[in-house]
Amino acid sequence: MNFVALLLVAVLIAAMKTAFVSTNAVMAVQYGRSYSAVVALTAVPLCLSSVTGMASLAASKIWGKRPVYLASFVLIFIGTLVNMRMLDNYGGCMAGRVFQGFGWGAFDVLMLGSIQDTFFVRLLPS
Repeated sequence: MNFVALLLVAVLIAAMKTAFVSTNAVMAVQYGRSYSAVVALTAVPLCLSSVTGMASLAASKIWGKRPVYLASFVLIFIGTLVNMRMLDNYGGCMAGRVFQGFGWGAFDVLMLGSIQDTFFVRLLPS
């Protein structure tokens, strides 16, 4: 169950990161912004996730992975709720994506360690 949960979260986050790529032209018209401004809805959260990934790795060594995962999930959830409510507001959509970007970093960095913790192999001395 642990592996399935990790896999499901990895798939959802990977899909969330690039969800706007195929609709950038439509969103530029909807928001009345340039194409570059709409591309920032994907680029800014990705940049933030790289920074929070490093911070999440350090925090997981201090407090453990579970609290870091929970805090990151809360940020992703807040960002998703904001994006659901801000259909016609570019600034609100960017705010939601920023929250999501803050949350993505932990899942990107800690996922492999969690899988290794679940399926560890003990090497016996020969």
